[in-house]
Amino acid sequence: MKKKAAAFLCGFVVPLEIQIEILSRMPVKSLIRFKCVQKSWCNLIQDPSFIVMHMDRFGKNNYGFLLCNYTFDQYIKQYCIGNESNNIVESTEFQMSTKLLFGDSKGSIIGSSNGLVCLSSHSFVLHQPDLLKIHIWNPSTSKIMELPLCRGGASGAAIISPYFFIGFGFCPKLDDYKVVRVMLYARSDGWPPSEVQVYTLSTNSWKRMTMANPGWGLSPSLGRNGVTNGACHWLGLQINSPKRMSIIAFKFDEEVFLEINPPYHHMFQYRSSFSVSDIFITEYRGFLSLISEGADGNSAFDIWVMKEYGVADSWVKQFAIEVPVPQHKLQVMVNFDNNGAQLLLLLDKNTGRFFWYDIKTNQIEEEHELLNFLYPDEQVIGCKESLVSLPGEISTVI
Repeated sequence: MKKKAAAFLCGFVVPLEIQIEILSRMPVKSLIRFKCVQKSWCNLIQDPSFIVMHMDRFGKNNYGFLLCNYTFDQYIKQYCIGNESNNIVESTEFQMSTKLLFGDSKGSIIGSSNGLVCLSSHSFVLHQPDLLKIHIWNPSTSKIMELPLCRGGASGAAIISPYFFIGFGFCPKLDDYKVVRVMLYARSDGWPPSEVQVYTLSTNSWKRMTMANPGWGLSPSLGRNGVTNGACHWLGLQINSPKRMSIIAFKFDEEVFLEINPPYHHMFQYRSSFSVSDIFITEYRGFLSLISEGADGNSAFDIWVMKEYGVADSWVKQFAIEVPVPQHKLQVMVNFDNNGAQLLLLLDKNTGRFFWYDIKTNQIEEEHELLNFLYPDEQVIGCKESLVSLPGEISTVI
């Protein structure tokens, strides 16, 4: 009887459909190991349609984030969140050599899309625009590629210093990834036209766009240029009306800029400057959202959601967050929609400890001491696991 059972099991072949169903729900690290099992699995795991399927099935309910100091010259660490709970179930620490990537410059994380992370040299001020280096990195597969140098830039004695802003995102219509670089030049003789250049991954090339004086300036906010609705977004201020805030969007598919009005509230309408912890752009279930410090003194944070994209009258204050920690001691790092729970990852700036806050239950779920670091040198970027490959990619050292 045992021999018959063994013979049956040896001759049993799992149907391809079931294999795909199982593999499409496995973590990336497991799939990379499975590529060595048999050639058919290797071909399947590298197939573009399977990569999209895996992103939809595994990535839909599995979340994670990258934690690092702003220039990631000390550390960069990836955390995965359990899909049945809000516990941190796995972490990976990367030893990224900024010297190899950027030479003598420091590095900054620009943002993440579909598991790909955009890294850039410098922060916001660049005296030699031609030296700007940008990489796209997949931390799940430990692969990275360097973009060709972005040439060009205004010149002249009147130029004081160029401020640059970078956005990174996915183009749904084109099934492609793009990087946009916006150069705003501070000059001694006035405000000049902006310079915009767009990189497309499929062609591995940059192209220059002309844009007249836009009438707005952008606010520095590393890793917080909220990508949603096929666009990246920055906080901006009107040049002719310095206290009026705007949201500036760059649509990746159409390669056009849009100006979006914030909520009609004094918190957003009358401002002269921004800080990273003050207001930041994110997305809530696919909607453009703003998280700000509580405007009325009764809440630590308010979450505003734009129900109809681009329509200013559709802003609503979705949540008023009350946390049993003084407001000035907190910073919102990133938000998640994990297994139906609406979570904020908050940082206690006094202790350096993170904790989850459940928006629906108004309760602190978990408290974590993830790394020993000094505020405000930390940066948190939401990042899912992904199999997406890059042209000309090379391995990174972990």
